[in-house]
Amino acid sequence: MAERKVRHAWEALGEQMFENCVLVDIEFYNGNKRRRDLDNMAKLVLDALNGSAYGDDYQVVELNLNKYFTDKEKARTVIALREVVYWPHEPENVQPILIEG
Repeated sequence: MAERKVRHAWEALGEQMFENCVLVDIEFYNGNKRRRDLDNMAKLVLDALNGSAYGDDYQVVELNLNKYFTDKEKARTVIALREVVYWPHEPENVQPILIEG
């Protein structure tokens, strides 16, 4: 269910699949104090985008994760994907594509 939601959010953007390496930033805003492992949460997102945003998650060469606790009505996940075309030269100049849901 959650993987499908992430995949649909990506597909709704209408973006092309990345061909090169990808930098991924994920911010999880949890609306409850339920115990969740950050690495498992990230795996769900990466698996959901596998085959849609990129051909395979081996293309992910950088992964930045943050987990915050917030009110239930403010719960969300924010994902920024950036393709690295000229690696390693100035990856900060690569424009992110944001998925929020």
